[in-house]
Amino acid sequence: MRRKKFSPAVIDDVLAKLKKLNLINDQNFTSMFIENTLLFKSVGPKYLAHKLKQKGIASPLIEAALEQAFTPGREVKLAHQAATSWLRTHHPKSTDRNETKKYQQRLIRLLAARGFSFSVIQSVTNKQ
Repeated sequence: MRRKKFSPAVIDDVLAKLKKLNLINDQNFTSMFIENTLLFKSVGPKYLAHKLKQKGIASPLIEAALEQAFTPGREVKLAHQAATSWLRTHHPKSTDRNETKKYQQRLIRLLAARGFSFSVIQSVTNKQ
């Protein structure tokens, strides 16, 4: 609204009405963002926390929403889905030990970039 040159009084009035109608709620937004992201992409809590911080959400809200969203075993399941999906298209063509190790390192980097914890990455890559 600032870019459209609305006055600060009008902006404050609109924001107050939206908050009163519960249309501006960081807690609801955070929960919805996490669930919607996880529906379409296998990512870990670090990735989601980073994206939410970029959107200006407070750290305590992020931590609470992530605790609620990541029930025990969910992070491992999502990491396994991401690894399986990646391996479908990037499976090593040879059984050479060096080639296999190179692909495993690439998989580890992918899972780390997707925000999975090191312990989860270890458990998933040891199963592959």
